[in-house]
Amino acid sequence: MHEFLVRIRAQLLWAWARLDEAEASARSGIAVLSTFQPQQQLQCLTLLVQCSLARGDLDNARRSA
Repeated sequence: MHEFLVRIRAQLLWAWARLDEAEASARSGIAVLSTFQPQQQLQCLTLLVQCSLARGDLDNARRSA
């Protein structure tokens, strides 16, 4: 449940163009899910890619994916 709230917060921050905070929340969600299967982290990883793309940082988007 905690990861869900962190991820929703990251999605809202991304929609509001608060990219640094959105990235931090997405990374927090990944940390919460570190003991789970990698598939469980997919939505948080997607948010990291979206933040990088919004900044125009294609190299970082490729590394995050």
